[in-house]
Amino acid sequence: MLGELAGDPVGLGLGDLDGDLLGDAFVLLPPARGLVARGTAALVPVRLGALADPVPGDGRAAGFVALADDELTGGGSFDDAVRNVLAFRGRPNPITGIAHPFLPAVSCPVIRSLRPAVQESYAVTPGGCPAMRYASTYDKSGAPVVAELQGDLLVPLGGLTELGAGTTAEVLASAERRTADAFPAAEAELRAVVPNPAKVICIGLNYKAHIEETGRADSDYPVLFPKFASSLTGPYAALDLPRESAQVDYEGELAVIIGRPGRRISEADAAGHVLGYAVANDISMRDYQYKTHQWMQGKAWDECTPLGPYLVTADEVDITAASISTTVNGEKVQDSTISLLIFPIPRLIATISEFTELRTGDVILTGTPSGVGARRTPPLFLKSGDVVTVEVTGVGALRNTIA
Repeated sequence: MLGELAGDPVGLGLGDLDGDLLGDAFVLLPPARGLVARGTAALVPVRLGALADPVPGDGRAAGFVALADDELTGGGSFDDAVRNVLAFRGRPNPITGIAHPFLPAVSCPVIRSLRPAVQESYAVTPGGCPAMRYASTYDKSGAPVVAELQGDLLVPLGGLTELGAGTTAEVLASAERRTADAFPAAEAELRAVVPNPAKVICIGLNYKAHIEETGRADSDYPVLFPKFASSLTGPYAALDLPRESAQVDYEGELAVIIGRPGRRISEADAAGHVLGYAVANDISMRDYQYKTHQWMQGKAWDECTPLGPYLVTADEVDITAASISTTVNGEKVQDSTISLLIFPIPRLIATISEFTELRTGDVILTGTPSGVGARRTPPLFLKSGDVVTVEVTGVGALRNTIA
């Protein structure tokens, strides 16, 4: 049956295509036989258990449910069907227990071919797949919750109050999606994406141009210093200027969130310990930073390091191809690429885990590029009313106003 109707399928996957909480398989086909074509592919859902012909690689009975005029037989739009697939991506069907991988090789051609209004409601990775994004926020009742971004809605995950030590990739994938409690992302109060990490380890002087602007010498070992959970704040929070400092500066950075614990992790194995990425602004009090040759007193002020807005899972973004930029009141003051890190992420993980165990939820700030305010002529220090934006492409953007 599959061969007769489908010809040569491009690929197969599983998902809940029509939102009935029953597993649906789907195949990709070249445009043919009157099927609805989307660019170079058509999507044909296959109901598990409907016929006696097995879907290759699945071993279960299946029958076709054709798409016509953007409608699924039995009601529901094509776009709604795709949203349901995304909502079930990577987690078991609650009735069948079958996992629903939204396989990039299978599904991305269809996602890329959606009409723009649907494409724009999802963050799309370079491969064309929607990126998985999680927030630490508050639900409609005001209770802390982890939520998954689905289009323009945040969907709370059952039993999870914040991203951190207990939120491995497996926990996030298997958590109940409380879709009935979804709320607009635009109305959410986002916390620091990992509000209470056991460790926040920061890297200094990790871009060649930044070393040059500071007049310092190169090193074959990264500069390391700590922050604390109390140093962190939300991605859109107003930042209070410390009255003790007259030299408050910005530092846009990529943050790495650890997803699997380990000690003495090799560079080759480091990627397997990364849960995902976020954006950070290492707000620095320069007059305090340079009181001694140790920097902590200029870096670890309470609620002065925005972190977020979302955790983007590591498998959903090519982080080495990302760019990073900072603007102050709309003027771009930092502009670089993550590929220019002197000590790349695997090296940082290997170096840090030599002397301390990295744990799930730990945060590594990877360093800032050139253009910091203290090294500009004349210096550019932050003042009340300034708006600072830090963006990492494919990951997100912070936007904070100086109170």
